[in-house]
This record gives sequence, C-alpha cells and structure tokens, in this order.
Amino acid sequence: MAELKRRNRLYHLLSHCNQAIVHCQYERELLQTVCDHAVTHGGFKMAWIGWVDDTNQVITPFVAAGSGTENLESIQISLNPDDPFGQGPASEVVNHDRPYWCQDYAADPRTAPWREHYPGRHWGSAAVLPLHRHEQVIGVLILYADERWEFDHDAQALLIELAATLDFALKYLEDQKILRRAAAVFAHTREGILITDAQHNIVATNAAFTQITGYTEEEVLGKNPRFLKSGIHDAAFNRKKWQAVHEIGYWRGEIWNRRKTGELYPQWQTLSSVRDSNGKLIYYVAVFSDLSGIRNAEQKLEYLAHHDPLTGLPNRLLLELRTDHALQRTHKKKSVALLFIDLDRFKHINDSFGHAVGDALLLNVAARLKEHLRSDDTLARLNGDEFAVLIERIKHSRFAANLATTLISAFAEPFIIQEHILHIGVSIGISLSPDDGNNFATLLRNADSAMHQAKTQGRNNYQFYTSALTAAALQRVALENDLRQALKLKQLTVLYQPQLDLHSRQVIGAEALVRWHHPSKGPIPPDQFIPLAEETGFILALGEWVLHTACRQMHQWQQDGLPITRMSVNIAGQQLHRDRGNLMALVPRVLAATRLPPTALDLEITESFIMQQAEHSIATLDQLRTLGVSLSIDDFGTGHSSLAYLKRLPIDTLKIDKSFICNIPSDSNDVAITRAVIALANSLQLKVVAEGIETEQQHQFLLDQGCHFGQGYWYSRPLDAVAFFNYIKKLT
Repeated sequence: MAELKRRNRLYHLLSHCNQAIVHCQYERELLQTVCDHAVTHGGFKMAWIGWVDDTNQVITPFVAAGSGTENLESIQISLNPDDPFGQGPASEVVNHDRPYWCQDYAADPRTAPWREHYPGRHWGSAAVLPLHRHEQVIGVLILYADERWEFDHDAQALLIELAATLDFALKYLEDQKILRRAAAVFAHTREGILITDAQHNIVATNAAFTQITGYTEEEVLGKNPRFLKSGIHDAAFNRKKWQAVHEIGYWRGEIWNRRKTGELYPQWQTLSSVRDSNGKLIYYVAVFSDLSGIRNAEQKLEYLAHHDPLTGLPNRLLLELRTDHALQRTHKKKSVALLFIDLDRFKHINDSFGHAVGDALLLNVAARLKEHLRSDDTLARLNGDEFAVLIERIKHSRFAANLATTLISAFAEPFIIQEHILHIGVSIGISLSPDDGNNFATLLRNADSAMHQAKTQGRNNYQFYTSALTAAALQRVALENDLRQALKLKQLTVLYQPQLDLHSRQVIGAEALVRWHHPSKGPIPPDQFIPLAEETGFILALGEWVLHTACRQMHQWQQDGLPITRMSVNIAGQQLHRDRGNLMALVPRVLAATRLPPTALDLEITESFIMQQAEHSIATLDQLRTLGVSLSIDDFGTGHSSLAYLKRLPIDTLKIDKSFICNIPSDSNDVAITRAVIALANSLQLKVVAEGIETEQQHQFLLDQGCHFGQGYWYSRPLDAVAFFNYIKKLT
C-alpha cells in the first residue's frame, strides 16, 4: 500500500512538472515550480536545485521549497574531493555525472559533515540527480524524504525521467526558443497531447498519445477527435466543457475516452484554446494523462483495506460493516450469529515448521472452512490463526451449533502441507443477537470469551457465550493491569526454596520463586499470574527482575559465608525465544552487575519449550554454557522429549516434576516413571533433582534409586531471604 501511494505521488509530480514545462517561460520560474510541486504533490519534505559555480568550484543554492530551506543560506558544498564538504552526495553527482540515492541519511557517511553542522535536520533519505545543459552537468536536483529507503527501483526510474525532462527544458530555455522547447516537451512528455485546428481536425499528436490510445499519428491526422468518445458523458457535460474553453480559455477535469481496442479508460484532461497575437483562434490543445493505473491502484488499496492479504478473506473492518448491515436487516424473530474460530496449537506448527508452512496451512484452513458455509455467510480472518463466521437471519441457536459441529468435524482429516502431515483442531465461541449484543464490538468480544471457554474445556469444541464469561474477562483485564503495576509498586517478592543433598541432607542451593501479594486481593497464586505474564509479554521484564534479584541475593549470601553453591532461576520460554528474549546479553549483564560468579547460577528451562524449538534451543543453550552457568531441564517427564535431542542438549541436571513424586511410593506407575528418569539421567551422567518431596518415605525412596538432590515441604517451604539465612544457620 505504501509503495502504491508513493508511486501515485510521483506520477502526480511528473504530471504537474510536465504542465509547468509547457507553461513556464523563465528558468527560475520553472525550477521553483518544480521544487514546489516536489513538496506539495511529490510528498517530499524539502526540494532544492543548486547551480555549479565552475569558477569557485562550489555548488550554490538557486531555488528551494519545503521545510529546512533556511539552512541553505549558509550551506557549504565544495567540488574539491579533498575538502570534507566536497565529499558529499551532491559533489559525487557533479563529479561523476550520475544520480546518488541516499537511502539512510542518518547512517550515510557522505552526509556526516552536514549532520554535524546542521543538527536540526531529521531526514530519512535523499535523492540527488544531475541536471544538464549541452550534455554538461550544470546543477543538481536534491529531494529529501521523511522515511528511509524511499527510493525503490520504480521511484528512481521516475525521478531520472523527471531530471531528463528538466534537461530538455533547460536546454531550450537557454536558447530562448520557446517553440523548440515546446516541441521537446511535446515529444518526451508522458502525457498525451492532441492538437486540432480551429475546425476540430487533428493536426498533430505525440508519442504518448499513441501509447495511451493505440492510434498512430498517421491514423488520426485530419480526423475529428469524436471517434475517441466513450459515450458515457451526456450533452450537458460536453456543452459545459466547451463553454469553459470558449469563455476562459481552458477546461480541466476527468473524462472517459475510448482506446483503439474499444476499451474505455479514465483520463485527466486539460483542453485549451490557442489564439494568435490578434486574438484569432488557431488551435485547440488537449493534454491528458491515463488515470487507469491510478484507478487500479485505488481499487487495490480499497481491496487491501477490507481484505486479508494472505487469504483474500474479508478482514475485521469488512466483517464489522457486514455485521452492522445484517443487524439492521434482522427481523425480531431472527438472529445474527457470530462464530469466533481459533486454531488449536497453531503456534506450535508455526514455530516447528516455519512461517511458510504456517501460511500455507492458513490458506488451506480458509478453503476448508469455506467448503462448509452458505454463499451468503461471511468468513473473515481476524488476525493470525483467528477466523470468524457471520451467519445472518437464523431462527434458532441450534443452527449455529450445528454449523460449529460441522466445522469441528471438518478438521478431523489432517492437512498435508509440503509433505508434512499436520493435525489441527478448532475451538469455537458463539454469540447471538440480540441476547449477547446488538453491535459488532459486543458480539465479537462475547464470541471471543466463549472461544476461550471452549479452550478451557479441552479444545476442539464449541461454547455459547454466557454473562459469566464477560465477568471473567473483565477480571482478567483488571488482573493484567494490576500485574503491570505490581513490579513498580514493589508488590512482587522472590522467595527461596532450599535444595538439599539427599545423602547428607545438607542444603547445597536454592530455587528462586516469584510471589505476588496483591494489596486488596491478597496472595495471587503463581499458576494465575505467571501464565498471564507470558500471554501479555510482561514475562520478559518480570524474568529479568527475578534473575537480577536472585543473583544479587546469592552474592550477598556468599559474602555472608553461607555454604551453598548454586542459585536456580527459572527461564520462561519467551526469554529463550529467538525473536523476543536475548539471554546471551541479559545473563552476562546481570552477572557483572551483581558480581556473581557464573558457576553459582543455574538456569532452569522447561522441557516443553526446549522440545518445541529443539535445534534453536541446542544452539542457545550451547552459547549459555560458554558463559560458565549450569543448565537444568525443569518439569522433566511432563513434555515430549526426544532421546536423540536429549543426548545433544548441553545440560547438567534433570528436575523430576512433582506430579510424579507426590504419590510415591503408593502409585506403582509413578514409581516406575521416577526410576526410569533417574536411571536415564545417571546413564547420561546428569544430576537429578526431585521436586515436591513431602514425606520421609519419598526421601528414602529417591535416595535408594540414586537421586542426588531434592526440594519440597518435607525440608522447607519457600522462604524470604532473612528466613532462608536463619534456616541455613540453624542447620549448620
């Protein structure tokens, strides 16, 4: 869309400059007009033209327009390449006679002297083009834009064409031969020109006329231009047009004409009458440009504004328009239903196979959904893996339920994408008018709430909206806002749970655990606010704070002489993610700030996230190990580890999840799993930490099986820093 808009601006600029070349009689007038048009129609921040002073070997400003022209009075541009002010883009263009495209003004070394001496300028990019007379460079045209990388291939071609047209105009203006100048412009302009005599017989056309209409000059000479008429405009329109030509000398406006192929097309036309020195009418001149490209661009922009660029489906805006229209047409005994559809675990597919496979899957999902909808139903893509279906004029809610069931069943068959067999389900939320809302925003919000309820019910099902869901959603928003303030208001604390050597029962380390005490709601369980922090992205700031707090406390305990060797800190998946977290920068920075030796820090990463991005995880963990920290897999046994990956991971410790420990030794399955994990770890020469130990029997069982370390309520609950210190002192 940005490229289309930029191209349209340049076409408008060329059109206005061509008209200026035809009408301007003086050099300064012409060049000043070009600079003005560059700002007003081309969208540039500033434009100026400088002349080459061969005597003094400098470039001096001649005309300018736009913001920042006041700095031109003191600008220094030398043509001496040994002068710091002779090594910039303008000097380069004059000395080498070629355009210079400065795509990043702030980073281009050639602009450094001017950035230093004129710090008030904040341009994104600049274009510098040579201007010629008699094949010699006589000046430069300089255009400044707000954005970087403004000048793509098409923009460069159009601006080179503009400079070439100015070259022709400058050549003929110098010679004071207006007719020769007009002939050059006539031949080289992109706009079509048609000239008739006073009797409306064609006497001349230019090359652009042929390009636009398809007729050669030989085919039309002597004919009346009426054969170009489209037939769209009535007699009143034509009468008004010619009345303007006869009374004020010209008419300008949009008109439809016909090409040689019979195709109708829009054009912007200026029709003028030309009289001799005695006032006698001798010619009519029509100057016109083809607007079909602009109209197509406008249509494309209109389409993109209302459709998803990947799937071509209606987007949220168009869905809103159609929903509002459907609500206006709905009778009292009928309803409008909105189905909010979310793909289950799409993110795992996207992360595992890449965005190309993810995009292809979305296209196939859209096609499969459309197969099961009526022609007057609207399927829209809202965002990412979220879709919506608008159903109009339904008599009963069971119709929406039946459709939801059909759509869910449609996903029973896997998708085959680039030889990958992908299984994916959908969770659907349904809202109905008028009970669940009388406008699009309310219906969509309530359908979204119902969809989340479907997720909590096990996914791959549908749920209707209830008012209780709205209350839960509002509570969630309030909790999210409170969480963002909790760190600033010092409501968050870090507690430390001792980790013991099972054989000696000596404390060897601690695990840092974040806790939130809300001033009015009291303690908020971690299983409520940690997932919320991950969903909102707040986990990055929270994780950094916990890491810094725990490392600082560990250093203090070392200074106090506590006999513990490591501090374990949990790392969230987003911190390890290649596009969000930056652990390789964060960990060294925190260690340096807290003066904690790397060997005293243990980072715990969940098994499930490592397996989602195994190859990336191995590379990242390898880099972390080079820092000297130790690494642990947390909650081992709850994910889906691959032994092929597990043996490649640069880890030191496996932590057995507490869900396997809590029923030991009474549950034979948990006993078997725990034994297998300990045996696996020992065979891989890894240490084992068991979480959630609550009885002496569990302690003894784990010790007998070869487990090295443990933590749990049997030894101690998580403690604040002071209580932890006292706990250790009491044991020793």
